[in-house]
Amino acid sequence: MPQYLIFKIKVMKKVLLVLLFIPTLLIAQQREKYDTVNPIYEEVFPIENGRIVFSEVVPVDNVSKDELFVRANSWIARTFNSPKDVIQFNDKEAGKIICKTVTGATVGKGFNKVTIDPVYFILQIETREGRYRIVASDFIHEYRIKIGQITNEGENLLEEYYRLKEPTKKELENNFAIAEVISNRVLAIFESAKLAMAVQSNTDDDW
Repeated sequence: MPQYLIFKIKVMKKVLLVLLFIPTLLIAQQREKYDTVNPIYEEVFPIENGRIVFSEVVPVDNVSKDELFVRANSWIARTFNSPKDVIQFNDKEAGKIICKTVTGATVGKGFNKVTIDPVYFILQIETREGRYRIVASDFIHEYRIKIGQITNEGENLLEEYYRLKEPTKKELENNFAIAEVISNRVLAIFESAKLAMAVQSNTDDDW
């Protein structure tokens, strides 16, 4: 084989090798860029091991584990629609209640309007003597996008919602606003539970 053909083949192999590595490098650079310029959820949400987790241990002095369990169930029944559908696990002996509930958010106006709804999450309450722990975690965003006759639907962890693409300035503002709305709603649930758990359950049988 002529030397110039051998040389040309070697050059082509090197070019192909470089081209094969370019997409991988670009993806890695994009991921690194997204993680550094768009860590919105880390600024607004409490994070444990890379996941959104709201957690609080609340003391309720001189109140038994069982009484707190009753108060928690009473609060759930008054707070959520269809509590039987909301409650996924309810064990008095373990002092544990697990609920699956939903929230969402809409921010912006006109062409800048963004809706992320529904967002499902797990709400867990554990009772002990003189205290309880409330945890909100496992936030899942269900989406349904219709373009013409094509419908794309699925779900993402809420954490991943903020890493899907590099946002524009307006998208960044909207995403930050969405995170604040969801965070404030979860904190409002925590505060509502705190108020209810401080009130003695109705044990008056004289009626």
